[in-house]
Amino acid sequence: MAGAAQREFLYEATTPQGHRIKGSYRGDRKGLAAEARAKKLVILSVKERALRLRRGKFKQADFQSGVEELHYLIQSGMKIDKALKLLVKNTRKQATADFWTAVLSELKTGKQFSMSLAAVAGDVGFPLPEFIVNMLSVGEEVGDTGAALVKLNEYL
Repeated sequence: MAGAAQREFLYEATTPQGHRIKGSYRGDRKGLAAEARAKKLVILSVKERALRLRRGKFKQADFQSGVEELHYLIQSGMKIDKALKLLVKNTRKQATADFWTAVLSELKTGKQFSMSLAAVAGDVGFPLPEFIVNMLSVGEEVGDTGAALVKLNEYL
């Protein structure tokens, strides 16, 4: 499971009011262009650099951190796919980026989040207890994945 290379773009732009600003964006060029359009920025210069992600296996602490972040993002009203993309974008560990990217890919095939998580955990050999999958599944069935993530976060 190889994740897409993480990139960071350092840019200089002008705001709609004519102020010069400097900023950074993690993702791809398409995402940078979309963000600039959304903020009505005129990009003056861009420097691109590859981000070096740490090595190591996907561990319980990585899972717990991801669940906590997903909880906050979903509770704020963000859709699960957007939350997963943001989670991947903000990680500094390759195995973590690969894990959540694979979950997102499974989700895009039409599977529920709980089933996507179970499938990927099995693929990478991450021990995911069945009751966690069941807890998330119940939350999805009643339409409150955020509440299920809260309970999962409390347990973890």
